[in-house]
Amino acid sequence: MRNDNLPNNRIALRSIFSIAMLLLLMQANVTTYGKTRTARNVRAEGELEVVYEDSRAHGHLLYFLHTAGKKLELKFAKNPSQSLRTGMHVAVSGLRLGETVELNSGESINVASSQVQVSGNTMGQHRVLVIMVNFQDKQTQPFTREQAQSVMFGTTNDFYREASYGQTWLTGDVYGWYTIPVSSTTCDTTAIATYAQDAAVAAGASLSSYDHFVYAFPQNACTWQGRGSVGGTPSQAWVNEWFELGIVGHELGHNFGLYHSRSMDCGAVSVGGTCTTDEYGDVFDLMGAANSAHFNLFQKERLGWINSGSNPPISTVYASGTYWVESYEVNTFNPKGL
Repeated sequence: MRNDNLPNNRIALRSIFSIAMLLLLMQANVTTYGKTRTARNVRAEGELEVVYEDSRAHGHLLYFLHTAGKKLELKFAKNPSQSLRTGMHVAVSGLRLGETVELNSGESINVASSQVQVSGNTMGQHRVLVIMVNFQDKQTQPFTREQAQSVMFGTTNDFYREASYGQTWLTGDVYGWYTIPVSSTTCDTTAIATYAQDAAVAAGASLSSYDHFVYAFPQNACTWQGRGSVGGTPSQAWVNEWFELGIVGHELGHNFGLYHSRSMDCGAVSVGGTCTTDEYGDVFDLMGAANSAHFNLFQKERLGWINSGSNPPISTVYASGTYWVESYEVNTFNPKGL
């Protein structure tokens, strides 16, 4: 007997097989270090944490979700939007394995509409608390309190005041040195922050008075020189040994909500060249590879320092011609870019 529905039956069988395989993947048992863990689809809500770890070789961008008393690391299949900031209330959907949630795409994360501007106002005075700590097995002090004050409230403050055309500046205090019960052979940023804050409070600091926390310590097991939250109220930054403008100012840039100033090299595009991205590729920008240069105009516009209100403008070009732009450092209302 001929079965006229045989092709459809084959399609149905393939569909059933695909669904079965998908269900097996969703509930896959994964063995790691002798322990069996189950991967499962989850939907979770909580507070987002976005953090950059910066070293001279490369930058590492991390995402975490704080939910129900747990901290889950988020893994994206492709780069999500640069509008994400620490402190946003988000909902994520993905495959959870242990303390990690794998998101299939940037669309797997949804931000509450009321949280879009969570990074806050970058204008005016910003209060910074610097807390210097060392470790129970390494009680060195690589710089003095006076040097830290000079870098933060001298050099770095001068940079932000100039780069913002007088619209943003830094004030605050330096506390320490304090020896905390943490080993230099570990890289536990949460412990460093917790014990540093406890020590500062014991010395009379009022944490609620500050917009930014900066933890400074002698070189330890951390492989980066600086680590900073992207946004956050208050924001947090960790400085590993080298307390200088190129690192302190860069991490504060992340704290203000900035991502890196990259470059892209597409080679000979006309003959099918491929593009490569350099994480710190803008060598004329502190958020790139520079140690002191102004943020580029794209970054300044994101911070509200340019092209709005009474700020210096960016000219929109509609036709070929000759145009005049002033240098970044000059604080006038003439165009800074095209």
